[in-house]
Amino acid sequence: MTISKGRPDNRYRPIAGNLFLKLDVSDPSQWVAWDIERNSVGLPSVAEASAYPNPFLPNQQNAVYIPANAAEGDLTIYSSGMDLVYRSHQSLISRLGQQVFVWDGRTSSGNVVNSGIYIFMLGLGNRTVKGKIAILRR
Repeated sequence: MTISKGRPDNRYRPIAGNLFLKLDVSDPSQWVAWDIERNSVGLPSVAEASAYPNPFLPNQQNAVYIPANAAEGDLTIYSSGMDLVYRSHQSLISRLGQQVFVWDGRTSSGNVVNSGIYIFMLGLGNRTVKGKIAILRR
């Protein structure tokens, strides 16, 4: 964990005492930090649009989760060549205390996608969030 008096970038989140905290690991998609306060557990610190697990193994895992600060929105997945792979409007579900989009690694027609890098876009009302997911089929 890295604690700062200022907020150098958006990977830092506010904590008590006017300080900011960043989970400082090589692969943040594989980690979740929980705020533990007296008699309660706070929200996890998975950043918006940090898909997990990443890489996603469709033959071994059920779904990839993409946190978003919204109640609903549009999830669109593209191949690295920018071909449309998947699109859906979703009401987000709660996972690890955060609202997340869920994708099972399948195309809109139900086929499991090939190994590769996929780009996702989250349409969240008046804003768009983008990110990448690595898919590894074994």
